[in-house]
Amino acid sequence: MRKCILCAACIAAAAVLYAFTRTAPALLLLCASVFIPAASVLLAVLGASGVTVSLEVPDSLQKGVPAHAALILENRSPLPIAHIGLTLRVRNGLTGQVQDIPLDFSAAPREKREIGFDFESLYCGQFRFSCKELRVHDFLRLHSIRRDMDEQLRRLVPPETFMTQVSLLGSDISSEGNEVFSVDRRGQDHTEPFQIRDYVEGDNIKNIHWKLSNKLDKYIVTDPSLELERSLLLFWDSGTLPQDAPPEVPDALAEAFVSICLMLTEDDVPYSIAWQNTATGDVSIRDIYSSDDIYDAIPEILHAGSGGERHSMIPDFMQAAGMRRFPSIAYFAGQVPAELDILAQLGRITVFLCSVGGGADDDGAHRYQVFSPANYTSILKNVTI
Repeated sequence: MRKCILCAACIAAAAVLYAFTRTAPALLLLCASVFIPAASVLLAVLGASGVTVSLEVPDSLQKGVPAHAALILENRSPLPIAHIGLTLRVRNGLTGQVQDIPLDFSAAPREKREIGFDFESLYCGQFRFSCKELRVHDFLRLHSIRRDMDEQLRRLVPPETFMTQVSLLGSDISSEGNEVFSVDRRGQDHTEPFQIRDYVEGDNIKNIHWKLSNKLDKYIVTDPSLELERSLLLFWDSGTLPQDAPPEVPDALAEAFVSICLMLTEDDVPYSIAWQNTATGDVSIRDIYSSDDIYDAIPEILHAGSGGERHSMIPDFMQAAGMRRFPSIAYFAGQVPAELDILAQLGRITVFLCSVGGGADDDGAHRYQVFSPANYTSILKNVTI
């Protein structure tokens, strides 16, 4: 604005000078004071449509390890661009941390530039890199043309897992009629065959193994096994993470959750996990069969959501669970919600609580594993669910 006022003042002064002198130099000065700013703005308007931006960030990132990333700027127009202003925003979906990196550069005609920068995070999380509010300025900076950018990338900084030993309070793992080893009994789970046998009258035609039947020239049937019902649930309630919590809290809580999940998988313990689906806002429940199932869920787990007031996902989980029951529940939270007793309707709860300022009062109704970002690896060396 100040430069526009100065430019207008120069034009007015040149006009006054020409009005009083009526000389050729005064006329030339007046024309220049009008033409140069107009040409500067016109060049910026014409060149802005040819500016494109893309991001390059390594797929593999690690906590505390710098990674080289780049912003690729291309000026496809035949005109030079004196000033390009851009804000690169990096947001950690787990901790909520936001970093804005302002960039300012120029571009020659038909030029493609790479603006490199180093990225490093001390905390795990699902990161979103986005370009926002690109502005092309004329060389006098009298006017700027705004370009809406939709360029963004998501990258994962995975948690650093640690060794832990998990003990399960015995009888509940097979209580409520839940089966741990389902392939020993006939049922409705077609993913694991219980047995292969000859066809008899009354068998469901859907169970015929057509490929094997053609080979043996007789009908062969595969009986499904008993569907596996999981008695143990690990519930990641990102809604209980306080918005003012330091980033160390969700970081430690996430590493504890993933580490215990992987240890249970390694020990061949059947279990399920639950977390908030960031795409729908609902709670997702997944039965875990291998470590791949855990790694597939990590990008969603390491995203605590954004905007609005956070709240416990227990009511949403109860709706998603339906008739399912989990006699043993490991509940991971940043604070104890009022809805905890509602969750207790499904089974016995062990609360894994991470905070900086201290623990929770033992109400006698639930077990507590209280830890902090400073001691979670030592506190959780041996846990009991």
